[in-house]
Amino acid sequence: MGRPAGAGPKPAEKADRARRAFELAKDGKSTRDISTKMKAEGYRSVSHTVVARLIREHAAAVVLPLAKEHVTREFERLMDQRARLDGMRERAQLVLDRFHVTVSHGKVIYTGQDTDGEGGEPLRDDGPELAAINTMLGIEAMVLKNAEAMAKLFGFNAAAEVNVTVTGETDAAIRALTEAMDERADTSPVDVQG
Repeated sequence: MGRPAGAGPKPAEKADRARRAFELAKDGKSTRDISTKMKAEGYRSVSHTVVARLIREHAAAVVLPLAKEHVTREFERLMDQRARLDGMRERAQLVLDRFHVTVSHGKVIYTGQDTDGEGGEPLRDDGPELAAINTMLGIEAMVLKNAEAMAKLFGFNAAAEVNVTVTGETDAAIRALTEAMDERADTSPVDVQG
């Protein structure tokens, strides 16, 4: 038994039509071209307005959830990266804050040692601190890249449309002449013949 008169396409058929319309739209075809092609392929009731609706429905049902899933995964990845970078920064700061002594042949070197190796203060080794500073600079560069990626993900760096109107001398003269003519037209007497 066939479908009752006036009944729309079955859900599976409707999904197939929407998918096909979306595929053709991805190829850059206009809704009218898509309608013509789909009619030639045997699809029914595919006017260009129906095609536009089918494309929107497919995007809402399939593409948008995938895009949301991608944004969610990317956000989670960036947040995990930020947490790792914060941990690295803390460890580098601990190395930077520590006092490092200079060691030579397994012995601590002291300032002002006498001949029997007694006296003086341990000689500070700046190498680990400089390495920690260099590491922190690398971490800070990665934090900035992370922040840029996060801003891009949420569209904070998106281009904004700006409308600029430039008025030259000729435009100003035309505007003044038009205004003067409008004023003259408003004040001129009206001849009404009755």
